[in-house]
Amino acid sequence: MDKSVKIGVKIISIIFFFMALFPIIGGGWTAYDAADVILNSKTDYAAIKFCEKRLVISFTGSIKGNYRRGMRAKIKPAYFAIAETDSGLEVSSRFPNNKREKCEDKIGNKVSVYVYKSYTENSRINTFIQFWILPIGGSLICMIFSYVILRGTKWFFKY
Repeated sequence: MDKSVKIGVKIISIIFFFMALFPIIGGGWTAYDAADVILNSKTDYAAIKFCEKRLVISFTGSIKGNYRRGMRAKIKPAYFAIAETDSGLEVSSRFPNNKREKCEDKIGNKVSVYVYKSYTENSRINTFIQFWILPIGGSLICMIFSYVILRGTKWFFKY
């Protein structure tokens, strides 16, 4: 094989290797963030008092036939549940509801919250999705993605 081809293959394999690092870092961050909140906070109980309307950016795109319309950003309203602890601390949910009715149905419910010890603004409502599904699912998807990329990199390294 020509020397320039071998150098090109090595460069491509290095690029693939670094592409594999990004999903590992992303999956690791979601797991680290959840573990950090659980370990550095105390559990308290709160009642959902109201829903707060915030504007969020939503990305949409579509493919019709052979014509691809690009990714578009839309600003739309979303509703976040706000819980209040007995000590008066307000804790916001991290995941919005798209419909106001779904959020308002939760008003009055008792929920468990993680009150962050040193930075109370980082306190969170304890939800199964945020603390278990996202970290575990995100980490698994990232490991599978990294495995596939590294398998492709192994093919390049044999030259």
